[in-house]
Amino acid sequence: LALLGARRFAEALPHLRASVAADAEFAGHYNALISCCGHLGLADEAAEFIARRNRVGPPLRVSVLRHNLRHFAHGEVFADGLAKAGVPE
Repeated sequence: LALLGARRFAEALPHLRASVAADAEFAGHYNALISCCGHLGLADEAAEFIARRNRVGPPLRVSVLRHNLRHFAHGEVFADGLAKAGVPE
C-alpha cells in the first residue's frame, strides 16, 4: 500500500498480486490490486480481478472506497486507480 500511495505502481504490482494469491478470500487485497492495475492501464487484468473480488465481497464501488479512505493520505490515489480500472462510481 505504501508503494501504491507513493505512485510507484510498477513496484507495487508484484506485491499486490502476491497478496491476492496468499489470501484470495479477502476483498481488501483485490481493491489495492485493482487500483494499481488501473493506474498502469492493465484493463484486462483489472476486469478479471474486479469479477473475482465481487464474488468474495459486496460489489466494489469507487464512491464507497473514496468515503472509507477520506481521512487517509493515499485515499484519492487509491480511488483514482479504481476509476481508471473501470470500477463503477
